[in-house]
Amino acid sequence: AVADIYAQLGEKVTLPEMLTVNDAMILDFCGIEESDRKNALVAICADSLKTDEIWVIEATDEAAAKRIVDLAKARLKKKGEESITYSPEQYAVVEKAQLLQNGSHVILLVSPDAQALATALETVTGTTFEKMN
Repeated sequence: AVADIYAQLGEKVTLPEMLTVNDAMILDFCGIEESDRKNALVAICADSLKTDEIWVIEATDEAAAKRIVDLAKARLKKKGEESITYSPEQYAVVEKAQLLQNGSHVILLVSPDAQALATALETVTGTTFEKMN
């Protein structure tokens, strides 16, 4: 389950304090339609000055996963545009983000430790993900 994957990532890599976006807010916050997701967990950094964000999403099918990948790319672009003006350090974090897909699973890792999280993801799930960004 997506919550298990997220919890295990947090055990492998130290994350800042994160807030989970409730299910109803996922559409408003990420643009992901309820009909496109079977299971979703979106967490954002409690410190609004940091760009850290993690999406663990199981889409309803591969077509839905592609739509979610496109939404994640748009989200990264927006985060980059916002952070470049106020924090070169946070912009660098956005630039290193990992957007990963395996079938209907889409994972977005925005973190200074995105590479370590991506490695942990493959360990935790036992599957290989394709980098989409």
